Amino acid sequence: MTARSRWSVAGPQIASHEAASEPLAPEPARSGMITLSTRCPVNRGRGNGSVQFGILAGERRIFPFVVYTNGAVEIPFARMADYEPFADESLREQYRRIINGIEGVNLGPDAVQRRPSISLDVLANQGTLGEFLAAADWALNQG
Repeated sequence: MTARSRWSVAGPQIASHEAASEPLAPEPARSGMITLSTRCPVNRGRGNGSVQFGILAGERRIFPFVVYTNGAVEIPFARMADYEPFADESLREQYRRIINGIEGVNLGPDAVQRRPSISLDVLANQGTLGEFLAAADWALNQG
């Protein structure tokens, strides 16, 4: 099964979760100073939905990746640059290097100014997925 067909099945589930009445974050996360935020918008214009997970806390806004229903995983460096702590280009560069350590990923130096994507297929095995999630965890723990 390709990434596109896997996400074609998951897309409606993601869309229906947006309208769900239950909170997307557990009670301890919602009641603390740090608000975990999830967004599950569906872009009906192009037919691709997306989901991103991150942290909103004062000036901290860290959303280290976006998964699209077309099988793309975006690293939103350009958007990250607008918020602490990733307004610091050296942190975005460090995140790029960590991600580039994953087999099959090669984001060029200019990526820290853009919103490059990698294929969900690259993350299909446990090893690369684990490395990717460790990179996202590193990003979430900055600042």
